[in-house]
Amino acid sequence: MANEYIAPAFDLEAFHCPLCGAYAHQRWGGVYTWNDGESVHVDDWRLAFCARCRRPSFWFEERQMWPISHAGPLPNEDLGEEVVALYNEARSVASLSPRSAAALLRLCTEWLVQRLCQESKLRCENLNEGIGQLVKQGLPQQIQQSLDALRVIGNGAVHPGQMDLADDRGTVESLFDILNLIANDRITQPKAVESLYAKLPTAQRQSIESRDGKAQE
Repeated sequence: MANEYIAPAFDLEAFHCPLCGAYAHQRWGGVYTWNDGESVHVDDWRLAFCARCRRPSFWFEERQMWPISHAGPLPNEDLGEEVVALYNEARSVASLSPRSAAALLRLCTEWLVQRLCQESKLRCENLNEGIGQLVKQGLPQQIQQSLDALRVIGNGAVHPGQMDLADDRGTVESLFDILNLIANDRITQPKAVESLYAKLPTAQRQSIESRDGKAQE
């Protein structure tokens, strides 16, 4: 099984169960009721039975109706408490309203960019300007494109006629991955490297910094 989160999707043979959280095979079946002593198939309703917990999720017209599941992977905790709260709010509504989730993720992006700009002592009056300032400081193209994708898609979600995300769960779910990718690249990895470097003997660090023309500690 791949390490990434596999969101529940209609007729998919395996995904992360919205009831027990395990990645498991799903057995699909119809919904039936009794009418005058006879079993009658209920149109447009399906059940997906999890092989791990053996409980069903309910689907109507190819949409998961119960339980109301969180879309996307868990947030990178390095995003910070406020952004993580918004991220999880977006996960909670993404299945019912992809547009709402995209708008919330755009707000997550704005807060993240403000944080990155503040740490670099850059001006950030709005999200677009903040991204531009980070680009001038050497922001990698992949991260710039990821930030702009979140910005533009999030804007399109709240402005009529720009982007129709009403039923586009796939696009919105990919935004969760992108936001985590940015946090990993800009916060998590640098923090891990800094922590590892700090463990080097003081004399070795001073030698390295002297070599590179940096002030010694």
